[in-house]
Amino acid sequence: MRISRLSRFLTVILTILPLAAATAQPDLNFKRIRLEWPYVEVYFSVGCNGVKNYQLTSSDVQLFEDGREITDFGLWCPDPSSRCPISVGLVFDASDSMTGEGSAGAKAGGAAFIGNMDDVIDEACVIHFNTSVWVYQKMTTDTVRLQSAVSQLPTFGATALWDAIWTALAIVQNNGNNQCRAIIVLSDGEDNSSTRYGLPDIIAFAVRHNIRVFPIGYGEQIAADDLRYLADMTGGQYYETPDASDLASIYRDISTILYDYFQECVISFDPRCGDEKSHEVTLSVRGVCGGDATLTRSYIAPFDSSTFIPRILALGDVSGMGGEEIRVPIELRSPYFRELFYPLTLGMRFDRQKLQLVGVETPPGTLLSGMPLHIADLSNGGTVRFPESRVLDGSGVLAYAVFKASHHDADAVYSIVTETATFDKGCIVPIVEEGVVRVARSRPVPTCALDVPTTLVWDGARHRYTPDPIILRMDLGNIGTLPATAGTVELQYDASAFDLLDASPLRQVDTVHAKGQAFFQWRLVARPQAAPRSKDLCVVASFASLEDVQCCVTVGIPAAGMLLDCAVQLPAMQYQAASKAFIPNPFDLSLSIDNPGAIGSGALSALVQLPEGVYIESGERYEKSIPASPLPPGGHTSVSWRLRLVSSLGGEILPIRVELRNDGMPYRVCTDTLRVPSIPSVFEPTVQVLGPLAFCEGDSVTLDAGDGFTAYRWNTGEKTRYLIVRHAGSYFVTVRDAQGNVGQSAPVSITVHPHPPTPVITREGNVLRIESGEAVTWLRNGVPINGADGSQLVVHETGVYTVRVRNTLGCTAVSDPFFVNVLSTGTPAIARDMLMVHPQPALSELRIELTGPSEGSAVTLRLIDLLGRVRIVREIRHTPAVNHRLDLVGTPRGLYILTASWESRVLVSKILVE
Repeated sequence: MRISRLSRFLTVILTILPLAAATAQPDLNFKRIRLEWPYVEVYFSVGCNGVKNYQLTSSDVQLFEDGREITDFGLWCPDPSSRCPISVGLVFDASDSMTGEGSAGAKAGGAAFIGNMDDVIDEACVIHFNTSVWVYQKMTTDTVRLQSAVSQLPTFGATALWDAIWTALAIVQNNGNNQCRAIIVLSDGEDNSSTRYGLPDIIAFAVRHNIRVFPIGYGEQIAADDLRYLADMTGGQYYETPDASDLASIYRDISTILYDYFQECVISFDPRCGDEKSHEVTLSVRGVCGGDATLTRSYIAPFDSSTFIPRILALGDVSGMGGEEIRVPIELRSPYFRELFYPLTLGMRFDRQKLQLVGVETPPGTLLSGMPLHIADLSNGGTVRFPESRVLDGSGVLAYAVFKASHHDADAVYSIVTETATFDKGCIVPIVEEGVVRVARSRPVPTCALDVPTTLVWDGARHRYTPDPIILRMDLGNIGTLPATAGTVELQYDASAFDLLDASPLRQVDTVHAKGQAFFQWRLVARPQAAPRSKDLCVVASFASLEDVQCCVTVGIPAAGMLLDCAVQLPAMQYQAASKAFIPNPFDLSLSIDNPGAIGSGALSALVQLPEGVYIESGERYEKSIPASPLPPGGHTSVSWRLRLVSSLGGEILPIRVELRNDGMPYRVCTDTLRVPSIPSVFEPTVQVLGPLAFCEGDSVTLDAGDGFTAYRWNTGEKTRYLIVRHAGSYFVTVRDAQGNVGQSAPVSITVHPHPPTPVITREGNVLRIESGEAVTWLRNGVPINGADGSQLVVHETGVYTVRVRNTLGCTAVSDPFFVNVLSTGTPAIARDMLMVHPQPALSELRIELTGPSEGSAVTLRLIDLLGRVRIVREIRHTPAVNHRLDLVGTPRGLYILTASWESRVLVSKILVE
């Protein structure tokens, strides 16, 4: 039965007129993408409440490729009032399993389809297949002859399904004259007899010639997955039924689809890039049927060297100091104009002994701001990986590669050369200009800053300035790359304006590490001044072989009502070896008080405050009244205490404080330092090392000074028998035995080894990779994988994967966990054998990834030019998941064909050599 003009007119009306009750979202079916290079064709359909909508304009559609909007495209939708002439191959399963109802249903279906043909333009051919393929009727418009061919359908033999479809495709391509071309194939089982062609062959042929395939699966033993995939890939539609009586209606349904131009719209656009990579196309319809819909499919572009253009990148010229991090800008010199910057891998060569790639940053202000990048530090250089795409507009700094320069004894200049620069896709040939790193010699560079109030206020009720006390804080930094050691910081102040409350203005500085800081604090009291004054507080930092660093702050001191000065006098201590005693001991501490101001004092007293190791003699009092007080202006007086020193090892610097009080209220503090001489060493104790002298960062070792001593003091200041050491350095101890003899040990040198860089796992398909030259162990769920000790791992199970690397010093680093939740799976239409090459374009070397050959298979690689001449031949033994390398040095620039052959298989890929 033919479709009448009235029924087609009603279809037009239903399609064009809006439906009052239409509230559903559009039914978008993104069917497929077909390449007609240099154009890409997108096939889709849109339905509204079950009715196809062909009244689309370019304003209803948005198209994106890899996130970039395509605005220049052509849109075509079928005219429902017209009828598309057809050229169809009718392919019927004539195997013995079709005997009976199957054969009867096939004949009825074929007759129903032929009955809709117009006997004028529509044409078809009839093919039966069993063990062999039989063309029962060549391409013709004569429906009588077609019906006769269908009625002669036999039932015997096996199933040569793929060979039959190929035959039909060839006839439709060579002899079909009409616009709408298709194959309709009915089968009740899997292919078991084809000898020439397979599913990938017929899909490739049908897509290349734009012939749709409509498979019909009948019965219970059909190869549904293969047939469904065949329909999806060629733009047809798959049908399935166990009931032979349904076949006639299925054939009539397919007839309607064909006459309606396959009921699909087509968008055609120029992608402008043939990079042999997968590209994602996103199709959206907006405001159609009262709503929006979006779907995405992908396609693989062919290789077209004419679409490639050069873009210039550059590594910057920067300076730094040996031992510090140096940031080298990675610049985009050739501007992008609202274009996609695809994932990029830069392989850089530099002096690995002097520079180490430790990171890559995309701070605000860079073109790739906020993008997480990856690095790999290799034996001869390093790799920077830009893993994401981003639309860029303009030029500038993409990111900063962070290098750690080794310590240098002299200035040096190093080049950073880009050996490889490869975009994952996009027709860009990156040209990267080399960078320069200028490294100055390593040294400590001390800096300082002071924090102190700059204006004081006189408190007349308390006879003191506020704040009380004055807190002076010094931040001592080291912006150099070597530690500053064995230094001092000393507060310098005018004693006529300030009194120091602390024991000493001098502080010892053991070590200020590179890029580190140390903090020191002093407490002072301003002395009452008869007239306003401005005085500097300065701190001088001194280190051996370095210039002194000085910081100063000016403090304003207003006039005061009363001024009292005090000073502490202490004797110079000595050690007498014969008597094993310090002299003088006991000794006298004297405090002198002056009133240089214009106002007399109140009742004065003084309170001595002693450190551990200094004690007041029997009969003395800590607080004493001051003779001749109140002290008139210009007056002078003094007071003293009898003290005793107790020291086991000597060498202490002991602060002595005396607080001067006026009418019972603290007025000021006078200080001095008692310097105790060291006791000479007369023997050498042995330090036992409880563990290794060299270990990895994070570990420690214990030093034991030995038992039986009455006093201990390490050069770090600890006064215990045992010392736990976590940092590299030289350590010694001073001890005293029961006879009063003092000994000092020989120094013990401790070495701390660094850990290797933490490895970063990346994934490509089912292969996990790291970039590392260290000893490697892969683990799954925390358990080592037997034999997994290379830089990559083929995963066969889901789980949590980590990788542990060990350097030559025995120190280890473990990657962050990498979760593998889903394993890649193939489909029947995707060949299991794969040949992938990179970089593209290639320079001096080609890396080859080959999937298909078994372990140890002999594979022949051939590089052939476009004149058919074999330029390179190389025999390899295949190892799965391992990249093979092909040396291209001396190979002329141009387009080549690379073949990989083993057994009866041959894989081919195009190669552009620059």
